Amino acid sequence: MPPELNLSYTTQKIPNGQRRAILAAIDTGGYLPTRTPRRVLNSLPEEWARTDPRTGLRRLTDAGWGALMTVDRFHALRRANPETGVVPGLNYAEGRGLSRDGLVVFRDRTGKSVEATDRWRTGASAYITTRGRKLVGMPLTGPAFATRLPVNSRGIWKRPGQPDTRVQINGWPMADGSVRVWPLTGAWAAKREREVPAAELRPEPRRIRGLLTPSPAGRPVRAARARLARTHSTAIRSRHPYLRTMALRGELRHSAQEAAIRDFGVGDATARRSGAYGRPVPRPPVDRSALPREKRTGTARQIGRPGRP
Repeated sequence: MPPELNLSYTTQKIPNGQRRAILAAIDTGGYLPTRTPRRVLNSLPEEWARTDPRTGLRRLTDAGWGALMTVDRFHALRRANPETGVVPGLNYAEGRGLSRDGLVVFRDRTGKSVEATDRWRTGASAYITTRGRKLVGMPLTGPAFATRLPVNSRGIWKRPGQPDTRVQINGWPMADGSVRVWPLTGAWAAKREREVPAAELRPEPRRIRGLLTPSPAGRPVRAARARLARTHSTAIRSRHPYLRTMALRGELRHSAQEAAIRDFGVGDATARRSGAYGRPVPRPPVDRSALPREKRTGTARQIGRPGRP
């Protein structure tokens, strides 16, 4: 499929003879079959099909590929699940048109093929065909990309100069090198399915249970424990267990805090944690061990307290 295919689709209806010739060319890699009637070949515009100097056959151009269907039907085929072949979100008119051209086929729950007109009565679903995969540039078999990032798995979208985005993989790499993903982090306005380059996707690091690894989620809890250890001795902390409860109150569990940071970012997660259940996060006493004696004991005038004689 040419990369400019999604820019050349048109809503203009074409005659049945031209439609059959273009559909046959899709099956043969873009070349019009030699059995195509001369009348149909002469009726095809020059910008739709041109003669290949190597083979002498007429080959479809970008405009020829795009003259077959409208943009919404094209994107409906690209949204098909490459593993199961299910094409979601087709209305009655789109289903009939794609089924007529042999781009989708309807099957009921038992796997039996049904007509497009009986789709609603039998509860059948639309499945993309081999011709439909060739039209939109979808691989016929699973590529090497699918072993690293299968459909419905989580990945990391790495862009130069921008923060990494956690995404859900919704497809395989197309002929133009793009993959359909669903962003899981960032602003709510950006949480819609989009196509990104396959070269910018990486597998998400796996978490091993029981393995202590540094993560942004554990920093608030570790910092609170460190402040508590600096400000109170071991004897006092063992004698008064409520000090640890006060220092860590308001902090979420490690797994919940990680989920909050992944979904909303560190700033939003901190704000949510501080205002959780209507109570602020208690802070432990300030560590004054590194201050001079006057400031540590509160006898200096510069901190607002009168000095002692």
